[in-house]
Amino acid sequence: MIAYIAQRLAAIALILVVMSLLIFGITQVMPGSVAHMIAGQFATPDVVAAIEAKLGLKVVRRHALRNALLPTITVLAIDVGFLIGGIVVVETVFSYPGLGRLLLFAIERHDLPLIQASILIIAAVYCAANLVADILYAYFNPKIRYGRPAH
Repeated sequence: MIAYIAQRLAAIALILVVMSLLIFGITQVMPGSVAHMIAGQFATPDVVAAIEAKLGLKVVRRHALRNALLPTITVLAIDVGFLIGGIVVVETVFSYPGLGRLLLFAIERHDLPLIQASILIIAAVYCAANLVADILYAYFNPKIRYGRPAH
């Protein structure tokens, strides 16, 4: 029982390392987006800090952060695709049971219906991530509205 728990904790640790690298990539996008929203494309961290000190953090959070979240949402939606694409490799290397290993098993056995079902599930998750990103775009940027004619 203890060996099983230790094995699961080791698996979770490996997954956390990969997820932390993903979050690190997102944190590299966000400050640049905020700087671009506040002071234009030639902003430096010093200029952004000076503007935040002068305007106040509440103004920056309310106006610049909402628009700066849009590139971050895009990166997150694209990263979901990379994570889904990597499940085959991760589950094969670490011998985890899951959709990636099932897909590899189906490819080895030439099981076409199972391949199609697995790819359909992966594509549906990727489409759902992009749909959530589009909905978040409309929430964070009031200029973006779907379903109404443009004026």
